[in-house]
Amino acid sequence: MYKGQVRQLVDRAILAAEAQRLGLAASEAEVERLIRGAFSDYRDEQGRLDEERARQYVVYEWGSVRRFKEEVASDVVLRKMGRLLLGSAGASQA
Repeated sequence: MYKGQVRQLVDRAILAAEAQRLGLAASEAEVERLIRGAFSDYRDEQGRLDEERARQYVVYEWGSVRRFKEEVASDVVLRKMGRLLLGSAGASQA
């Protein structure tokens, strides 16, 4: 693993721990909404999701649907944490 990747993992873990301490969480609805949006390539002409094809991809990339949902939930929480940090950042008048 490269130095930059290790740093990214450490930063992500620190932010996740702080988000948990602050009580930030991802709702099931937020996770489902993000997942539905992520699989536009797995839809037919009528817009129906090819669930089996999407599941096969998820299992191939993340090992299980459960692990994938955990990753998506983590991303939702980290986005919330990022918005919180950006919202609290301010510049002084000086």
